[in-house]
Amino acid sequence: MTNLAEPLRQLLESQFSLTTDANGALLVPAEQIAEVCQFLRDDDRLFFDYLACITAIDNGLAINTMEVIYSLTSIPYNHNLNLRVMLPRNAPGDPLPALPTVSYIWRTADWHEREAFDLLGITFLNHPDM
Repeated sequence: MTNLAEPLRQLLESQFSLTTDANGALLVPAEQIAEVCQFLRDDDRLFFDYLACITAIDNGLAINTMEVIYSLTSIPYNHNLNLRVMLPRNAPGDPLPALPTVSYIWRTADWHEREAFDLLGITFLNHPDM
């Protein structure tokens, strides 16, 4: 598998005003994750038809953030891409961190999102079976 070609990365960065982290993952604001994912799957130039994994990370009290990483693959184009969403860690009594669901885009997200909720308490809004 190859990494996402530079012209396609530039397309995504310009389409959504995204930036890239040091590891090559696109940094996506929480409120844009569903829109970006829908574009990645539906655009014929990209066609990310496979959501391999959603990984949720608690960075601890010192950093006070959580992350959700989406690992995507375009099987026909042989491209991989990681999307990274940073969330503030909730204080006791505050609502849990929340993101829009992408389970209607990729069915595999249903399980991955429930696992992130069960393990770290990250809520996925409009999930069919949170």
